Amino acid sequence: FEENSWEIGLIYKRKGKAYLSREDNIAAIDNFDRAIPIFESFLDETDPNDFTETNGEDLVSQYEELVECYTHAVQIRQQSSEPPLDEIGRLCFKLGNVFVLMNEHNEAIPWYRDAVFVQTKAFGHEHIAVVNSLHNL
Repeated sequence: FEENSWEIGLIYKRKGKAYLSREDNIAAIDNFDRAIPIFESFLDETDPNDFTETNGEDLVSQYEELVECYTHAVQIRQQSSEPPLDEIGRLCFKLGNVFVLMNEHNEAIPWYRDAVFVQTKAFGHEHIAVVNSLHNL
């Protein structure tokens, strides 16, 4: 496998889930955090209009891999004794964006709301991250 191939991202995701099942959140988040940029780099090169073509199912399944990693990363960080609000807010925002790209706007709304709530708590209501989340909401 190439160093940052899709398959390597899947391996990191699977390792993350295995560690999560053993309640080893530190190792789990490390692996999810390694999978996320790999998946993002592949999907950044994807044309959102491809969802209407024959490869739409493949794209949905690829986005679902990323959604699963983001979701686990948010949940693990929320369980922390001192949750990193900036990271949680950023991940919630990204989750909303992915659902929009998948044309699942109703799924995006709660993630954008969470992003606004968490980012406001972290940065205050005038921060650009809050403004961006409100705009997308």
